Amino acid sequence: MSFTEICIYQVKPQKIEEFESLMIEVKKFLEKQEGVLLFRFVKRGYHIDMKQIKEGCHHFK
Repeated sequence: MSFTEICIYQVKPQKIEEFESLMIEVKKFLEKQEGVLLFRFVKRGYHIDMKQIKEGCHHFK
């Protein structure tokens, strides 16, 4: 049985360096866990506007 998990984290600009350092430690920990086959981080270069998502996208009308 395989399992895939996708997480999206939105980090305050002033916390990016701290977050990325933490994720390096998380990656080291998770790669040691039995059963983990692949672990990847992808850094996005754009902002997700959660308010717009909750209200629905209006700019495609």
